[in-house]
Amino acid sequence: MSQQLGVTILPPHHNKVHPSSCSTSSTPPLPPSASYDSTATSFGAAGGSASSLMFLYDLDNNNNHHDPTKRRRWMPKVSIRTAIMILLEVALVCSLVPLWLMWYTSANDSVDHVVSSYMNFVATSTEESLTEILKLGERLIEENAKLPCFYANVCDEANFEQLWRHFLTQTFIPDHKYLFLYAGSETGLFTGAGYQNPWNRTIITQQCPSTNWSFLSIDLNSLEPVTLGATVGDDGTWYDCRERPWYPATINSSTLQWSPVYTFLPEKCLGITVSAPLKCGDSPPCGVVAVDFYLQTSLHVLSENTEVGKTGNFWLVEFNGDILTTNRNDVLVSVDVPDGEPTRVKMWESTDSLTGQIGLILQSQLKNTTTTGNLYSGTTEIDDSRYQLRMDVFNPRPGTGITDFIVVLGIPQKDYFGSVKLMMGKTIGVSVALVVLFSLIVFLLTLLLTWPLKTLRMQMEQAALLEGEFTGTSSAEMSLYKSPFSEISSIAGSMHRMKRMLQSLKHYVPMQVVSWLVKRGKVAKLGVHRTYCTTMFCDIVDFTAITEEVTPGALMEVFTDFMDLMCTHIKKHNGTVDKIIGDCIMAFWGSPEPVPNQELEACQTVLESQRALKEMQINWASRKLPVFRARYALCSGTVLAGNSGSSDRFQYTVLGDSVNLASRLEGLNKVFGTTVLIDGVLHSHVKNSFVTRKLGTVQVKGKSNSSVVYQLVGDLHSCSNEVSQLCETFTAAVQFYESSEFSKCVEALKEYHDRSGECADYFHIVEGEDLWYKHLLSLASQFLAEGTPSGWTIVHHFSKV
Repeated sequence: MSQQLGVTILPPHHNKVHPSSCSTSSTPPLPPSASYDSTATSFGAAGGSASSLMFLYDLDNNNNHHDPTKRRRWMPKVSIRTAIMILLEVALVCSLVPLWLMWYTSANDSVDHVVSSYMNFVATSTEESLTEILKLGERLIEENAKLPCFYANVCDEANFEQLWRHFLTQTFIPDHKYLFLYAGSETGLFTGAGYQNPWNRTIITQQCPSTNWSFLSIDLNSLEPVTLGATVGDDGTWYDCRERPWYPATINSSTLQWSPVYTFLPEKCLGITVSAPLKCGDSPPCGVVAVDFYLQTSLHVLSENTEVGKTGNFWLVEFNGDILTTNRNDVLVSVDVPDGEPTRVKMWESTDSLTGQIGLILQSQLKNTTTTGNLYSGTTEIDDSRYQLRMDVFNPRPGTGITDFIVVLGIPQKDYFGSVKLMMGKTIGVSVALVVLFSLIVFLLTLLLTWPLKTLRMQMEQAALLEGEFTGTSSAEMSLYKSPFSEISSIAGSMHRMKRMLQSLKHYVPMQVVSWLVKRGKVAKLGVHRTYCTTMFCDIVDFTAITEEVTPGALMEVFTDFMDLMCTHIKKHNGTVDKIIGDCIMAFWGSPEPVPNQELEACQTVLESQRALKEMQINWASRKLPVFRARYALCSGTVLAGNSGSSDRFQYTVLGDSVNLASRLEGLNKVFGTTVLIDGVLHSHVKNSFVTRKLGTVQVKGKSNSSVVYQLVGDLHSCSNEVSQLCETFTAAVQFYESSEFSKCVEALKEYHDRSGECADYFHIVEGEDLWYKHLLSLASQFLAEGTPSGWTIVHHFSKV
């Protein structure tokens, strides 16, 4: 230590020098809010050239095309679970839908074929049934035309009864209750027997044209007449068979004669008559035998017995369109006309909507055909329902003059295709249930697959951002190792190795710096930028002497405890550990990320670590381990922060005048007898939050500028009023010294000394001997007695520290 002599006495108002330097400073420091410079020309008075340093490379601004996370996404991203489920569901649906369509199409084709075959069967059965009926009539006529003996002397009463009994036997055909067999003679005799309707079997006899008709109702079990009555014709005259159309048309013919469809009287029902002449050898015909077919009755029975689907429709139509019969009860076949025969109803003129619309199709088809066979097959939409239609033209007795008939069938598709659609609905329901079940299974399988991936992704994100702890093996990691998927187990093993590598890396590099680079997408490059930081140096007191007295094991145990304590508190208050040089720790606040109230955070770090160190010292002593004490120095100012080093080895650090000053001030603690020293820049930011003691203005080795130095005693809440007043008294003494009021300085120092003996918390200021108090008191007393030497200034010069 040396005090340069001089005669210059600064006036009292010069005691408030610039926080970072005396009036001799040539360049004031930048404030904390100063922007980064694009170039760095020097590291300060004690620094070297920075021209060889490049700037920090910003990935966001200069190299986005190398970072896949910065590229524009051309498609939305989905999770693997979602992608797998979507793909499998799409594959399932794509496989089921064609199967549904194939099944539905095949079922429709099959049902359509079945329906067509069934309609063909119904049409053919109808044709065959009507043909069989007419053939039966032919056979009856042919058989009875060969029995002329019955017709000789027909007016004989015995032959009369024998004849109708014979006819009654001939017409007793249980399945054909629509035949009436009769005969008429040239003498006017008429007799017959048979069914006039399916429920009434009747005998009609007339002995001669002048007698009444005789009607006998027959007991169907005994075949005997049970009632007898007489009536006249509807026109009021006696019935004469020779005047009916069938008699004159047949008596002069040599073959069977077929009538067209006409209305039978008095029943007023539709029918056909087949007749043949009665011959006795070579004699002329003596009469006519005939059979009436009650078509309206017989075809009604046929239509009732013909099942055409559940709600299918059946029509038998003449070729001219007149309806013969149908299974639709509300369709009119004929319309009664007073005093005349009923008028026939054509199918396309029917008042029934369905019958009329199908009749229009029939009418259009009849214009283009004259042959028998299938007239039309197809489908049509009628009254919001789709119908399968079939129309067949046939002639039951070709070559006999009988008109062609048409069988018309109309079946709603819902009768057959409804069951197909119902089955299709059930199939779709079962398929949907299978899809849901399959989706649940796929979800569970994808969960089994993606849950480990999600866990790995979270661990990778934490590792990428350098978050969390990288030590130990969690239960989640153990489950990853046991995954049934070999790839996941392999990735988990690689992830574990990477975490161990990061854990090792954390012990060698400042993780705050690496984390800052990773979170902002920056790539480390050689280069620095100008910024405002607070720098701390911490050194173990008498570390060299301690190493010579203890074993390496005990030394490393205590050393590790101390370093853990310091690093923990630095990290707690957002500081960055720059480097550990032997027993010295260098840390800084304000880079790479700005730290709000960095000066307060730095001071709080030192004070908290001091309190924790006192507790640790007690523990070390109880374990008979060496006890470490530490000295600290804090300085704030403009620095150059960034990566320095070689092209393949970087070190993120801060360089500059305030960094060098902090290093020097840490050593000055030995001179001042203090533990924590701070410079004037830092003091200007924390003076309202902490208790400080001004020590004076100093110039350290390697610096041309002087700096005001303060001792950091404690925060305002933890220090007592006595400690605060002692510090204020000492500060006043220093100010008196710097203003050359040495008598007041001596008085203030003595007051400080007297009151310190009565202060129980004096150890907050000085734990041992107050060296700077003694030195300052000696100087002030000397200058008071002898005067100040020539060239004296307020600056204390330290050329060795």
